[in-house]
Amino acid sequence: MAKAKKFFNRVLLKLSGEMLKGKDGFGIDPDATIEAAKRIKEAVEAGVQTAIIIGAGNIFRGLAGSRRGMDRSCADNMGMLATAMNALAMRDALESIGVKAEIQSAFAISGVLKPFDQREAVRLLEEGTVVLFAAGTGHPYFTTDTTAALRACEIKADAVFKGTKVDGIYTADPMKDPTKAKRYETITFAEALSKRLAVMDSTAFSLCQDNNINILVFKFGEPGVLGDIMKGDFKAATLVYTKFSFLLIFLKKIIYNIYDDINEDKHNKKRNYHSIQDDIKKILYTPDRQSLYISQNIDIINYNNDNLNNQNIINEIIDLINKQKQMPDNIIDNIITGKLVETKKYISKSE
Repeated sequence: MAKAKKFFNRVLLKLSGEMLKGKDGFGIDPDATIEAAKRIKEAVEAGVQTAIIIGAGNIFRGLAGSRRGMDRSCADNMGMLATAMNALAMRDALESIGVKAEIQSAFAISGVLKPFDQREAVRLLEEGTVVLFAAGTGHPYFTTDTTAALRACEIKADAVFKGTKVDGIYTADPMKDPTKAKRYETITFAEALSKRLAVMDSTAFSLCQDNNINILVFKFGEPGVLGDIMKGDFKAATLVYTKFSFLLIFLKKIIYNIYDDINEDKHNKKRNYHSIQDDIKKILYTPDRQSLYISQNIDIINYNNDNLNNQNIINEIIDLINKQKQMPDNIIDNIITGKLVETKKYISKSE
C-alpha cells in the first residue's frame, strides 16, 4: 500500500482553552475534551510529530483579570496555572484513545508536572509521543500565542498551527461581513503585515517570521480537516509563510520520502547509517534524479497564489539544494543527521 504523502514533519498546535469547555460555557467538559483529542489524533496518525499548547480561556484569562483591578503578574500566573489544568485534561483524553502523551511545564510540580526540557521534548516527539507544553513561558506578560512561537522555535517545528473558529484568514470578518470576506489560502508574512491582518499577537508573529516558522490558521474541530492539512491540502486553512521556510518544508519532505524509497527493501534497514546518508545525497545532488524526486513530491499542494506555481517551486528548491552543496554546514546535512533514521522507524511502524 502506498504511503500517504506528508507535507509537515513536526508541528506545534496552538488551541484555545475554549475548545474544551463544551456546552457549559466554562471549565473543562470531558466530552468536548475527548472530541478535541480525536482531532489531534488525526495529526498523529498522519505520521506528524505533534506538540500542543492550550490556552486558558475556558478557566481564567490573566489579561482580563488585570483589567478588573488584579495585579498583572498575579493574574498571569493564575492563567498559566489554568493552562496546566487544561494540559492535564488533554493528556488524559489522548491516552484514553490510545495516543501517547506527556506534559512539560514552565512551572514544575513534583509528581504532577515535569519541567520543560528542550532536548527531552525533541526526543519524545521523535518517538511519536505528543508533547503538551503547559504554564506558558513561566513569566507574566507573555501570551500563549507567544509561548507557541517560542516553543516552536525551540523544537524546530515546521509550523505553528493555530486552531480557531474560522477556516483561515479573511480579508474581512467572515462572521460580521460574509459577503465581502474572502479567505486567503496562502499569504506571506509581509503581506499579512501590510494588510494588517490579525493572525497572532505581534510578538508571536515577529518571532515566527524572524525564525522562518510558518503559521497555519484553520478551523479546529471538524473531522478530517487536520489530517488533510498535514498532507498539504489548504482548502480549509491559510498558510502564512516566508519563502525560505516554505522551501525548507519541501526539502525536509523530499528527504524523508527519499529515505522511505531507499528503505523499501527490508534488507536495507540493516545497512550502515552513513551509507544511507550518502545515498540520499547522491539523489539530491544528481540533477536528473533531484528533478524527478522534487516533481514527484510537488503535486500535493493546491494554490490560489499565482506566484507559487509548481514549476517555480521546483526551480527554487533545486537552486536551494545546489547552493547548500557548497556549504560546509548545510541544511541538508542537518536534516539528514537530525536522527532521521530513528524518526522514520517510528513513522514506518505507525503507517
